[in-house]
Amino acid sequence: MFKKMIASMISVTMLALTSSMLSADALSSTPQELTESMALNQICAELGITDIDAYAEELLTRDTDPCSTCTFVDIYTSGSSNGKIDSMDANYLLSFLNGMVNYPYVYTDLDPTQDHIVDRADVQALLDCYIYHEIFGMHTTFVPNSHGLTRTVDTTFENRSYWKYDCDTHTVSNTAYTLSLPSNTLLSSMEPRNSSEARSSGFNKAYDSRVVKVVTNSGYGTGFILSDHVIATTAHCVYTSSPPVNGKPSASSFINVSVNAYTYSETTQSQPESIPVKSIHISNNYVNATDGNEATDFGYALIVVDDIPGSQTLTQKYGCFNPGLLLNGVSTYYGDGVGIDVTHTGFAGGINMAPYPATSTGSLYYFNTGRYTTTAAHQAGMSGSPVYTTTSFNANTFDTVFGIHSGFVSGGSSGFTSLERGSLMTRPVFQFYFNNPYL
Repeated sequence: MFKKMIASMISVTMLALTSSMLSADALSSTPQELTESMALNQICAELGITDIDAYAEELLTRDTDPCSTCTFVDIYTSGSSNGKIDSMDANYLLSFLNGMVNYPYVYTDLDPTQDHIVDRADVQALLDCYIYHEIFGMHTTFVPNSHGLTRTVDTTFENRSYWKYDCDTHTVSNTAYTLSLPSNTLLSSMEPRNSSEARSSGFNKAYDSRVVKVVTNSGYGTGFILSDHVIATTAHCVYTSSPPVNGKPSASSFINVSVNAYTYSETTQSQPESIPVKSIHISNNYVNATDGNEATDFGYALIVVDDIPGSQTLTQKYGCFNPGLLLNGVSTYYGDGVGIDVTHTGFAGGINMAPYPATSTGSLYYFNTGRYTTTAAHQAGMSGSPVYTTTSFNANTFDTVFGIHSGFVSGGSSGFTSLERGSLMTRPVFQFYFNNPYL
């Protein structure tokens, strides 16, 4: 029964597209061109659902409404909202997390799970609501909320410029490129990403293949995998503090780095696989920063890597992290209101963990529009490492990166000697990593 009902609304052949999807930076679709079946296909690929019929059948066997603890808003904004939750809403949120749309209303609309972070758990909630309420009509009186207030857009914050360093020619682009607010294009295809990994949780050894070592001539830092060709890290791991000339960084200011990736069999680390680096991208605001806070706000960086040899892609072999956006409902200071538990994982020096990455846990202490601090432990070598929280919805869990570690500040009145801090994941940062045509 379930298979027939699902098949009547979703073309089964569309699900086969997951095996032949094109690159994320190659294809998008206008809202008018994107059908609900294509949207659902994309959602299943991103959430790792290989059999939508079996998934829907399991969802219907539960005793209670899987979305009863959520607050839903009809977020899909092509023309006018249709007053229901469907696959287009879930795809719209995925598109937002991939830097492809600029949601015009308050971001709290994008958080149906109400855990104060916008991430793939919210996409999961939208999908489950669609299946439970719209496909199967379990509660025909269900009506989502209308969108919130219009969000004030600060173009100086949203539109950002970047410099590209070519690692083959050792040259810097003549001019910085600018990523402006995106038009409302929705995901229609991208490479499926495997966000699972082999890892286990002061410091403990971490067996996390998604975390890579960024190696220089004088030491190393940390990076983490976001997609098959994109490694996130912090800017000072790839760029020195040499003063720019007329606002432009010199080629000699960039650090020639290599990226080493590792797999883990239980607690045994593989030999490093060196992944060829093609280019490095950093923010123009970081290059021309006038103080430490501005350097932290814009201290995120991107390393473009080449294909790895063999039949697997980078994310298939090593896994990847997914991004998320912290919302203002989280406490501004630790212990005040809603708190978030965090994990910080990187290649720490100075402690007896080498050659393994080390992991520490703590709590979110503070954040603003561009940077954050947490109480997690930190060490040299962990610069560029992911700072993430684990969210869940209906038994599915997601490691959601909200920040990139860059250093530390005095603990002040926090009760801690020092606080780990770094650059915050925001909508422009999503666009930089996932919807950047200049890579």
